[in-house]
Order: sequence, then C-alpha cells, then structure tokens
Amino acid sequence: MTSLPGPLCAALFHHLPDGVFLIDPESSNILDCNAAALTQLGMMRDEVLNHSVLSLQKDVIGMDQWVSIAQAIRATDSFIFIGQHRHKTGAEVPVEVNTRAFFHQGCEYFLSIARDISQRLAIERDLHNRDTQLRYALTEASDGLWDWNLQTGQVTPGGLLAVTFTNKAAKEMLTRLSAMLPVNALDVHLQMADIPILDTAALAILGNDDLLLRLMRGRASQSQINDYVAWTLHTTCALGLKVINAGGANAFKSNARQFGLDDIVPDYGVSSRQILQTLQRATCELGVPHPVHVHCNNLGIPGNVDTALATMEAAQGLPMHLAHVQFYAYGNEGVRGFSSAAAQLLDGFRRHPNITMDVGQVLFGQTVTISGDVIAQYSRHGDASPNKWVMWDAECEGSGGVVPYGYRQTSFVNSLQWAIGLEMFLLAEDPGRVFFTTDHPNGAPFTCYPDLLRLLMDYEYGLACLERIHPDVVAMTLLKDLKKEFSLYEIAVMTRTAAANLLGLYDRGHLAPGAIADIAVYTCQDNKEAMFDRAALVFKNGRLVVRDGEVVEHIRGTAQMIYPSYNPGIKRTIKNHFDRFYSLSLENFTIKDLDFVQQDQERFVVHDCRS
Repeated sequence: MTSLPGPLCAALFHHLPDGVFLIDPESSNILDCNAAALTQLGMMRDEVLNHSVLSLQKDVIGMDQWVSIAQAIRATDSFIFIGQHRHKTGAEVPVEVNTRAFFHQGCEYFLSIARDISQRLAIERDLHNRDTQLRYALTEASDGLWDWNLQTGQVTPGGLLAVTFTNKAAKEMLTRLSAMLPVNALDVHLQMADIPILDTAALAILGNDDLLLRLMRGRASQSQINDYVAWTLHTTCALGLKVINAGGANAFKSNARQFGLDDIVPDYGVSSRQILQTLQRATCELGVPHPVHVHCNNLGIPGNVDTALATMEAAQGLPMHLAHVQFYAYGNEGVRGFSSAAAQLLDGFRRHPNITMDVGQVLFGQTVTISGDVIAQYSRHGDASPNKWVMWDAECEGSGGVVPYGYRQTSFVNSLQWAIGLEMFLLAEDPGRVFFTTDHPNGAPFTCYPDLLRLLMDYEYGLACLERIHPDVVAMTLLKDLKKEFSLYEIAVMTRTAAANLLGLYDRGHLAPGAIADIAVYTCQDNKEAMFDRAALVFKNGRLVVRDGEVVEHIRGTAQMIYPSYNPGIKRTIKNHFDRFYSLSLENFTIKDLDFVQQDQERFVVHDCRS
C-alpha cells in the first residue's frame, strides 16, 4: 500500500469535520488536536493542550476511572461511548467518542474522534415530544387497551409489543412478578406493599438490558459493570440479581428462536456465557449475599440437561443458584425423544458444591406461565389453554410472555414433568442446597404447596398418585423405587432455614435469640396435605395474626433489600443512556418519597452485604 505524504496526512487531520484528539494514555493529557476540536470546545490550540481528558470530559472522574477506561480502550479495536465535553463558556457539548490505541516509534497513543451529537439529540427530543401525545392518550385511559384477534384468540396489549405503550390498567395485569425489570421496580414495590402480613423481596433482572450489553461490547472494565449492577440493586430496592436466558431476549428481537450458552447476541458480539459470568462476578465482588439467580438457556427443550450441566461448569467455582431445574432435567432418549435426566443432573450437582438450586415442581391443574424468557414463552404459545396469550418487549430492558396452561395427568409430557420434579427432590441428598418451589405460578400456584408436601412426606400417597398418570411414564420413572419420606425437620430446613440463609436474611429461619418471631404452628395429622392446608397459629414478628386458618390481625410486612456501594460516577453514564434511548426520564422509575402506607424507613429493611 502506498503511504500518503506527511503534509497531506496533516491536511486531512486538520480538515476532518469531527474533533480529533491525540492523547497520552498514562496521564490522559491532550497532546494534539485538529481545527474541528478547537471549534467544538471554543478554545485556542494552546488552551486545549493545557487540558486532559479528566478536565475536558465531564463523564470521566479521577485517575482510577481513567485507568479503567484506558484498559478497556486497549482491549478493543474501537472503544465508543457517549459523553459531555466542557466548552470554554461552561456549556456542555454532547459528543459520541470513538477511541483506539496505537503505537508510533515505540510509544503508545490514544486517538479519539469526538462527534458533536447536539443536533441528533434535538431531533430525538422532538420525536419524543410527538410520541407524548399518543402515550398520554394510552396511559391515562381508565380501561385496559388490548388488541384481541377473535379468529386466533391472540391478545396483545395496546396493539404494540411494548409495555411502555400499554395503559395502566393493562400493565397492572402483567407485572405481578417476584423478579422485576428495573424500569418496573416502582410498580412492583407498590403492588407488593398491598400484600398484608407477608414480607416481600424482589430480584432485579439484568442480562438483556441494552446498557449492560453496550458496556460489554465497548469492553468496559469489570469495576464499571460492578458499579452499574450495584446502582441497579440500590435504586430498585432489590435483594439480589436474576439473569433470565442471558442475551436471549435481545436475540429474539433479531428473530432467534433458540439461544444457547455460547451463542452470540446479534449486534453486541457477546455470548450468553460471557454475560452470565460477568454478572456472576459482579454479584460476588459486590458482596451480594444471594448468589446470582439463573434461569438457564434452552428451558423446556429435550436434551437441555447438557445446558444445565454446562452452566454449572461456567460458574467456575463461584456461588450460583439455578432456578426451577425440573425444566432443565430433560433427556432426549426413548421413542418419544423425551426422558428424565434427573439422576444425570444431580450427579453433576454433587460435583459442584458452589451450586444451589430450586426444583420448580409441576402439579396437575390449571395455571398460567409468566416469564421473562420470551423465547421459551413464544415457543409454547400454541399450547395456550385457554387460547389467550401475551408477549411483550420492555424498551431497552428485556422481553417476556404470559401463556395460560393446564397440566394434565393424561399427557405423557406433563406426567413426565411431574415425575422428574419428584425424582429431583427424592434423589437429592442435601435439603440445604435443593429448595422447595413450584416456580409459582409456572409449575403450579403456591396454593398447591400442601399437596406437594404430602407427596414428599408420604410414600404410599405418592404411589397412589403415580397410578393415575400416563402409563408410559409409570414404566419409565424411578419413583416407585424411591421410598424416601421427608421428615418435618427436613421440610423446615428446605423451606425455612436454608432458604433464609441463601437469601442473606440471617434474622429469620431460626429460633435463636435476636431472630424475628415469624412462626407457623400446625396440628399434627397423618394427612400432611390437610395438616399444611390450615395453620393452627401464625405469628408475625411475635404477634398472632392467624388462628385456625383465619386471619385475626392485619399487619403490614416489609420489603427486604440490600444497599451495595458503587462509584457515583456511573450515574452520569446511566442518565445519558436513559436520556438518549428511553421514552421517559430516569426519575420516572426511581423509588423515593413514596407513600407505601408505612413510612419508607419502615417499609424497607436493609440487609448487609458481605465484606
């Protein structure tokens, strides 16, 4: 290739329409710049050369942050971020900065091209203002707005696959989740505050959000991602972090209908494994007591036990909690290509003491499946019963779906799912690492817990139920040979003590001095379903609230949360992202100065992070 002569290169440098800066990587000092950079800043050349990135760029605060940015620049061919330059007049100039590292005569330099995006942002604000009129009409309607196709039965909120544009009445039907998208945190906490007696908590969902994926694409440092995660947990008043099919919701938007652990998210260039490991590391380094709570890839697919085992390996010895593993204990053997892999999954589980998991038991009857795994939900919308289903996309955050479903004893698949969950419970050796759930409401509503407790504590009852399921499953399952019956002590460990410890709620789950007195008292009966169906006494914080199954006093519970620390400089990055891409401002989603009936300091209980 023929090289351009020096004078021509210099002319090109000074005539480029964007600001160009030559930067010393160690000090961040400006070594040279072009004419467009001088115009952008309103300064003379000697004035600019007296500055550094730290003094010109409002979003870079202190040498520690510069060192992290420099490492990220070196790690990629092109490091891109949105920032604010300081004009000589004191005004802020919004810029999109593209930086790369290079060596010349043995010395390292950074070359930054800064494009003034003031006009682009003005156009985006104008478009936002036009959308506001439509949004007002939709959000202030007193009734739910839905598109209902009478021929197919398909229901879509507001005619759009976006929660942002559905009105209040419709949205309230969709957000009753214990795991929450950060933009829904205010709504989630307000709804949970209406639940009497029970304490509540929520896990913030990350892993499909645009800002995280942009940070990873731009090779942001782990410390910057840690700050983003900590800010999210802090701002949403969450107790921990949940990852749902990491990257899958974004891949779905690019027409992916299956997304594995090592598949790459289109447009972002990062794999599901990289997203999961990055968020797991953030959770550990921040000292969050509850391990990252993982909904794996390939939910409900025959042969997905390999995905679950690969996810355990991906944890690299760090704590990780796998959710509703019954839906991942599937083999692909037999004439139907669908079999139990519960024993195989538990063999892998025993080799990874850093892993905990909950079962997600299926029980027969009508329920509704609600999940942020839009790939899984869309794949089963054809099985909706009744035939009414919803898929939604929350802007820049993630996606999900609601599909009603009835589990039938006459179904081979449903019968095998029921058997696989029980095999998981009965083959597991440590009730302190395997937890009691139905993945409410996806496997069954929590009102079915008494039936599940009886199945675990009464072998003969289990055999009687086994006779009523699909005969091909009876021939396949190990259940008839699993004669273990859970003791009341093991049930208490699985549902109380170990669960409290896993969540970092060390003030409950035991009766030692200093514990809160949340106590349920049952009258002993041979029929464990009847026994657990109606509590004799329930004490909340030492106060009697239930007697013989009847509520005698309504008191309000509290929301459990953590406050991990973070570098406040991350807030500018987050705010810039919201201002640029969201239809509402960041302040619309924060939880502050709210009337939760109680005062805020009484509603939220802050638990310590690990040091």
